[in-house]
Amino acid sequence: MRSCLKVANAAIVFYLCMLTGLSARAQADTTYTIVVIGSSTAEGYGITPYDSAWVGRFTHYMSAISNGRIIVKNLAKGGYGSYQLCPTGFEPKTRPWPDEARNITKALSFRPDAIIVNLPSNDAASGYTVAEQQANFRMITLAAADRNTPIWVTTTQPRTNNYNLPREPLMVMKNWLMATYGDKCINFWDPFANPDGTIIPMYEQGDGIHLNKMSHRMLLDKVVAKSLQDTIRKGPVKVLSASVEQQPAAELLRWSTASERYIDSFRIERSADSLNWSEIGRTRATGTTVQQHAYTFLDPARQTQPVYYRVKAKDSLNRIFLVSAGKFVRAVSVYALNQFTGKLLQDGKVQLDWSTTTEKLTVKFTVERSQDSVAWTAIGDIQARGTAASYSFTDHTILPVFGFYRLRMEDIDGQFTYTPGVRVISLITALPNDPAGRTTVYAYPNPSTSGLWLKGLSPGAHQVQVFDMNGRLMHEEKQYRHTEIKVAPWVQGSYFIVVDQGKCRITFQKL
Repeated sequence: MRSCLKVANAAIVFYLCMLTGLSARAQADTTYTIVVIGSSTAEGYGITPYDSAWVGRFTHYMSAISNGRIIVKNLAKGGYGSYQLCPTGFEPKTRPWPDEARNITKALSFRPDAIIVNLPSNDAASGYTVAEQQANFRMITLAAADRNTPIWVTTTQPRTNNYNLPREPLMVMKNWLMATYGDKCINFWDPFANPDGTIIPMYEQGDGIHLNKMSHRMLLDKVVAKSLQDTIRKGPVKVLSASVEQQPAAELLRWSTASERYIDSFRIERSADSLNWSEIGRTRATGTTVQQHAYTFLDPARQTQPVYYRVKAKDSLNRIFLVSAGKFVRAVSVYALNQFTGKLLQDGKVQLDWSTTTEKLTVKFTVERSQDSVAWTAIGDIQARGTAASYSFTDHTILPVFGFYRLRMEDIDGQFTYTPGVRVISLITALPNDPAGRTTVYAYPNPSTSGLWLKGLSPGAHQVQVFDMNGRLMHEEKQYRHTEIKVAPWVQGSYFIVVDQGKCRITFQKL
């Protein structure tokens, strides 16, 4: 049993700033857009000045907390219901068609970072069924989801003047919206509603339909509580993972995204100090997708010193977002060889077996053979498995008497080390082309105490070598002509007689 432990520089560890499931970080000067679509409440009907309506207040609030970098666009129009906000191309037979200047398709044309839908009560006042309203909301929000755009919806609002139509659909839709959209639903129902769905007088403008200025201040608080800025600042890319893998002469960067929104390309940068960065390449992005997508980039410059990498995403608005960043350091490759043995098979072939208790970044094992343990020849490769494993290799070359074997263990960085040689002794006594052992050459006497002769040789001179069990040469004659080989000085034991460089091999016993 032999143990061999090898350690060498071989790989990269990439410490990520962005963890799995997080999104991209924007540059400091990045601007964002939120689009509001809806009807009279969002339009600010009856509220003067407009800055006192909830969208007007929200516009100022977002600008103030972002130094003017979050812009709110308001497309709302009084009197509109869910049909007018449906995607362009939807053609209802007996209902209003989508308004292409104010619907969800128009909102998406601004490539916004978020959308808010505020539809208080016009659907119910128009007699639309709950099923119609729900189908329209699904259509609107799905259009945003297809563009990977975050969307919030407000609940319905109470209404006193409902044109003699039932208010129950308002309450049913309120509950459905909250259950369907969860945290992306903003409660515009409470505390403004009576149990029957009418507006509590202190909150209405006096027409039984619209909320007053005080109520709009409360609506703003509800929207602000959703912290839309925290979501949009995460950027248009959701990162699943990022890593760096060392290649034999380069570094391979990998990253994957769970979703993207209007991303044009990824830019890869490298730095020696994490302060000064240089762009080393770009990769085209998928664009807009809600599907997972994997990317790779090969840095052809093999790094011998620690460096930093970062990946940035550029969207169609020329905004730059940091996707991932990390330090690149070489790890150590380690493998521990548990054993390395060789044995002779019955057909004269040699089987080599070895096992490892540890493997990290090992690429392959090269088997080498030698007849003198000095000059070595590679005879085969076995690919490493990268984990503790057992291996076997068969040498089909018939050994004359003995051979030495060793392993050359190579890691991913091209570095290698050798095991000590293992000697395998051939016990074949027949000619290589006579596996049944029908040879006429033999040693006489065998066993012997003092000397022996070789019988059965063809006429003429022959080369004769005698080895002990350790492979040591005990006697050699290059022109042997049937003379006595003196063995008296040798210790007792078994010896090998090799005739004509392995044409004939004989086992001899010294007494």
